[in-house]
Amino acid sequence: MLARAILIVSALLLTGCFPIIGTYFEPSTEGITARGQICHYDGGPPTRIDIEAGNSLMAVWAERSSNRPGVVTVIVRFSVASVWERDSFFTRHARNKAAEAILNIKPAEFMAYSKTSSAPIRLTLRQVYVVHHGNGQSTEPPLQPSLELRATNGDWFMLYFDLEVNGKEFSLVVPQFSVDGKTSSSRTIHFLEKWSAWIEPFNC
Repeated sequence: MLARAILIVSALLLTGCFPIIGTYFEPSTEGITARGQICHYDGGPPTRIDIEAGNSLMAVWAERSSNRPGVVTVIVRFSVASVWERDSFFTRHARNKAAEAILNIKPAEFMAYSKTSSAPIRLTLRQVYVVHHGNGQSTEPPLQPSLELRATNGDWFMLYFDLEVNGKEFSLVVPQFSVDGKTSSSRTIHFLEKWSAWIEPFNC
């Protein structure tokens, strides 16, 4: 049995893949299928929900803190939406739908709930980053009750919320927001922590 496992792992390494065993939060919400985050979001376990609004994309996922027991971080990534265009049978590239997209949202209206209680879980917006793709750097704008985030072809935003979760399930309510003046309704995302094994390529 051990020899077979070593053989399988060796074969995967030779093909540029690495086996991973661990836990992750699988999200679910009405009308949207969760996606992986490996190889341009085509592989790996389903960990991410993509909410499309106009020419924007709001991606939401959750991760357990590696150094704070019981703490889960919910990450919200806001960017200009893109579509894949094929160059050849083997290659493709991403094309942005627009030059920019402007999000207006109130972070304090994000809510979280456990499976066992109707009382909300304390949810804290820890950081907001704008990532500058051109130079690989990031800046941290001031936290405000109402945020206006302007994503462009080169810049996108990352919001980090912390909450304490007892157990393996919780729900997140993404509040009503607007993109380029058009309002989108609130949405509830359910997260369930799972254990699994998957294959992660070294290079995609």
